[in-house]
Amino acid sequence: MRGLFVNQQAAQCSIYEACHMLYQALSEYADGYNLEYIETSNNNIPRGYDFYIINWHCLTTPYLLADNIRALPGVKISVVLEVFPCGALAFMGEDIRGAFDAFMVLDPTVPRAGNRYPCPRPLEIVDGLLPLLSETIPVIGSFGFATNDKCFDEIVRACGREFTSSIVRVNIPPATYVGNDRGRFNDIVNTMKAATGPGVDLRVTESYMDKPSLIRWCSQNTINVFLYNRNMAGLAAVTDQAIASGRPLAVSACDTFRHVHPYIGSYPDKSLSELIASSVDGVRRMREDWHPRKSAEVLKQILTDRGL
Repeated sequence: MRGLFVNQQAAQCSIYEACHMLYQALSEYADGYNLEYIETSNNNIPRGYDFYIINWHCLTTPYLLADNIRALPGVKISVVLEVFPCGALAFMGEDIRGAFDAFMVLDPTVPRAGNRYPCPRPLEIVDGLLPLLSETIPVIGSFGFATNDKCFDEIVRACGREFTSSIVRVNIPPATYVGNDRGRFNDIVNTMKAATGPGVDLRVTESYMDKPSLIRWCSQNTINVFLYNRNMAGLAAVTDQAIASGRPLAVSACDTFRHVHPYIGSYPDKSLSELIASSVDGVRRMREDWHPRKSAEVLKQILTDRGL
């Protein structure tokens, strides 16, 4: 079988990155199919394939029109990233929804139903992980685009409360679609500085790293911490690289981390110190459950169910 994975044009964007990561997993662990890949900024999709996997997203690929997708031969599968617990296809109108035969929903907490298939976010496997930045002082790492829901300042406060001394590393990279407002970036940094108490060594960077580099950056941290406070669709992408690094992990009780909570719980029910000591086993199990081959198994099931 021949398949084509259709992604948006390359961008500093978690939607692009998640779909590219999914393609890599599906291609590397392919079973019974060959999967080709294109990035597009228009509605022209090559024909002649047995199945298509398409990154349709209301923000980044609205130019992929329902009629054109419907007219493609073979099985059409949509990657779904923006998911509310109450509705996996909430951001897809009836017309575009009807153009697809199946939906690969990147949220393992969504129930399997009809033509909707829950799929874990595939974690990249990276060699050459780095040693801890410090063996004696806790190193707390976090990263994300410059939006106001990341609560980086609360991480700084938490470290001041829990540790006599700590190194807090926060990386805030530029983004294609969100978070390029320099004023917002400065506000976030100033808020962190205002929250910094005695014993906290705050280090802010703004590097856009590729995924292997980001995973290695996470591997230098005693614990990677994400205390989001937001109400929006989808799972947070930031935990992917943190989990892939194998280091301890802390997340807030925010619903965007609902896939992580069954494995490690959440902060502040568990303190950062407790999560440093206890979360490694949960991180290990997530790495196993969300191995890239699991995504390929989901695709194989979709193709089998569709008679391919």
